[in-house]
Amino acid sequence: MCSISLSIINLRTNKEFAFTMNEVYINKNPDFQREYEAWDDKLKTRFIETILIGRAMNPIWTIYNAEEKSEEVLDGMHRLTTALDYLNNKFKLNSKYFTDQSRGTIYDKKSFEDLPPDDQQKIRNYNFIFNQLDSSYRTDINKRRDQYEILNRSSRTLNDYEFNKVLYGKFFDIISIHKNDLKKIFFNVDDKRGELQTEIIDIIVLSNELPNSWSSVNSLRDKYYEDNLGNTESSVNDYLKNNQDIINDKLCMIKKIINALKDNKFFSEEKKNFKKYYLPYKFVISRLLYKFNTNIALFNRHIIDIIEKLKLEITSVDI
Repeated sequence: MCSISLSIINLRTNKEFAFTMNEVYINKNPDFQREYEAWDDKLKTRFIETILIGRAMNPIWTIYNAEEKSEEVLDGMHRLTTALDYLNNKFKLNSKYFTDQSRGTIYDKKSFEDLPPDDQQKIRNYNFIFNQLDSSYRTDINKRRDQYEILNRSSRTLNDYEFNKVLYGKFFDIISIHKNDLKKIFFNVDDKRGELQTEIIDIIVLSNELPNSWSSVNSLRDKYYEDNLGNTESSVNDYLKNNQDIINDKLCMIKKIINALKDNKFFSEEKKNFKKYYLPYKFVISRLLYKFNTNIALFNRHIIDIIEKLKLEITSVDI
C-alpha cells in the first residue's frame, strides 16, 4: 500500500514522463479494463467536491505488469480519469450538484485553472491510496477475475458486460470495431456500460440454432459465452484464433441486412413506432443472419421478396 498525490499520478500516467522521471508507469487503461465512459456532471462535481474537502475514498487497486514494468489499474480507473480530467481543465463544476450549496456557489462553472491557488494545491496534493497486486494477477486471468468480483460485486453492481470484460475483453474489442457503424444505422441504445456491444452480441447469439425452449436472451448469451469462448484465457484465445474472421464477416453481414431493410422501408421512420417494434426488428435481423449466414449472393437473390413478405406479415399487423 502506498499514497500518491494527484500531481505525481498525472506525471506517471504519461508513459514518457514516467520513464524520464525513472518512475513506474501507471497504465489506467490496460487491455483487461472496461472502456472509460465519462461520468455525468453530478458524479464528476461530487467527486471533485470530495477532493476539495479532503474526504477519504476507497483505494485504487493495481496489478504489476512485469513485462512492461508498469502498474495497471484494476479498480479505480473512472476515479483517476475524472480527477486527472479536472486537473487538466477538461470540465467545469456545476453548483447544483454540490452537497453543500454554499460551497457550490463559490465553485460554480469553475475549471481547475479558475480556482484560487490554495484550492489548486489541495487538488494537486490530494493523496490516492494505491493497493498493489503482484504480477500473478496479470498472468492468471481467473485469479484476476476473482479479485475483480471481490472489489466490485461486493460494493456496487456491475452489469454482465462489465464483469465479463475481464475474461472476454478481446472478443468485445472485435464487436467494438463495428459498434459506431451499427449505432448509426439501427441500434436504439446508449453507448455506455457496454449496452451497445451487448445488443450487437445478442444479434449474433440469436442468429445461431436456437433450442426448442429458452428463458431469456441473457441465458442464451451466457450459454454462447460458455459454449464458444469458454471460461479461461486460453479457451478465449483459441476460439478467437480460429473464428475472428468469421465474427467480423457476421458483423459486416449484419450491416448489410440492416441497410437492406432500411432501404426497403421495413423500419418505421417514426421514433415512437421504431421504439415499440425495436425488439421484433432485432429478432428479424438475427434470423435473417441465421438464414443467410454470410452468403451474400444468396442474400442478394432473395432479400427483396423476403422483405415484402415480412412487411405483409409483420409490419402491416399489430404485433
